[in-house]
Amino acid sequence: MHLRKYKQAQGLVEFALLLPVLMLILIGTIEFGRILIIYTSISNAAREGSRYGVVAPADVTGITNIVRDRVILIPPADVTVTVSYDTGPGTSEYTSFTGGVGGRVIVRAAYHIQAMT
Repeated sequence: MHLRKYKQAQGLVEFALLLPVLMLILIGTIEFGRILIIYTSISNAAREGSRYGVVAPADVTGITNIVRDRVILIPPADVTVTVSYDTGPGTSEYTSFTGGVGGRVIVRAAYHIQAMT
């Protein structure tokens, strides 16, 4: 009779030892997936902004609004959008808009990710 009681307790102890590890793996997987979705969302939003910027390069407010409208799972107001213009090959200086439609527009979008837990 005592042997059966100890076997039940053994299962409970094993479960208690494994539960934190399993929860850590589960929460880590969920957090990684969330961060990956946010990263992909911001990356795609910046691409959409640069596509719009090629057609309407002088409309910085429009580019910023396009980027913020395209993000998911995060507040659009928390996304920092930077629009700059490349002056051409061989230089690394970014200036204000001086070109026409089809020029190189650089759109950067950033967001500080808060941990879920």
